[in-house]
Amino acid sequence: MRYLHTIVCAALCAILITGTAIAHEGLNASVTLHKDASLSAQKWSLRNPGIAVGVILGTDSKFTPKQVESGIRRSFNEAGINDLAFFFEQNDMPSTIVVYCYSGATDGPFILNESQAEAKNSARQYLFQQSHPALRYHYPD
Repeated sequence: MRYLHTIVCAALCAILITGTAIAHEGLNASVTLHKDASLSAQKWSLRNPGIAVGVILGTDSKFTPKQVESGIRRSFNEAGINDLAFFFEQNDMPSTIVVYCYSGATDGPFILNESQAEAKNSARQYLFQQSHPALRYHYPD
């Protein structure tokens, strides 16, 4: 029995560390969960043009992850940004939190109901940096 417990614990740790596609309980939406969505977004932003969105899903959210992504994506698209990457994690805090990462910078954290307005501000800053060669981030090849 002791060995079975060890094997089960090791398997669960491996799943949590690597991130896995699981259904967000009670919300009927399947997304890939990361151990640290903010860190994953930050790393992505250092290697790729565009904006990475880290979403820390709270326990009291009335929105599915796909609804959160859709609303944020719409705000960025309206501001002229189409190159987006989303990273999700589940947390035990009540509120859903969002961060925006681009060119090695991070804006946020923002609570979900502020995130769409803040997306437009982050998009404006990103586009400003990209339009000025002295401020533009140089992505590795």
